[in-house]
Amino acid sequence: MSLEHLEIARIAAREGGKILLSKLGNAGKLDFKGKINLVTDTDRESEEVILEFLSKNSPGVHITSEENEESHGSADERWIVDPLDGTTNFTHSLPGFTVSIAYENDGVIQSGVVYDPYNKEEFTAAIGNGAKLNDEPITVSEVNKLKYALVATGFPYESEGILDIVVESVREMLTSAQGLRRLGTASLDCCYTAMGRFDLYYEFTLEPWDIAAGSLILQEAGGKITSPFGDPFDLETGNILISNGFIHEEAIEAILRAKGRAENS
Repeated sequence: MSLEHLEIARIAAREGGKILLSKLGNAGKLDFKGKINLVTDTDRESEEVILEFLSKNSPGVHITSEENEESHGSADERWIVDPLDGTTNFTHSLPGFTVSIAYENDGVIQSGVVYDPYNKEEFTAAIGNGAKLNDEPITVSEVNKLKYALVATGFPYESEGILDIVVESVREMLTSAQGLRRLGTASLDCCYTAMGRFDLYYEFTLEPWDIAAGSLILQEAGGKITSPFGDPFDLETGNILISNGFIHEEAIEAILRAKGRAENS
């Protein structure tokens, strides 16, 4: 059923993407969920269209979505939806925002789509069927040393208790990697790593909807995924390290060095 659910997700993502493009430059009322975590009328409008389509075409499947607090929770089958990933980019009319939708069954992500309406790029994956960009297969890069790698990261909205390790990890990557980038859209970071635009991506304290679809796309493209400290990846903790596989252990060592400095500072 993962392929069937992927097709449902693709249509829903495109419908949400139409809303985003139509509102670009006019996001509507801005609210704050935290000190810097934005939500807009456009987030809500995109979510409404997506949830209505998913509910109609997969009745009985639970929906976990960023802006709909009532839908949060767990179920044997569920959709995990971010109607607008990269809200801050979007509100500044900065390219780099997506719709992200994943289908999970019994705790395993089965299919996912990340749709970038501005660049008309649709990343998709169904478990066991590989990853694609606009229906063409994609694979991770072959960079085999961290010093040659282009690394992506992100910064948490709530930095209390984790700021030191974020800062130290940036310091570590600035000196250990070829380059470091911050796009501000976790789903794109995952997909760009899946297709080799990035060689490595890590971040702390994300939400499931930020990375559910992207994590599957990365794995189906041949990449590796753990926590930044080398522990098994757990979607609910939101700590993620993904790579092409070749530089994964070297990256873990770098982040563990950063963690040691943060704890001893």
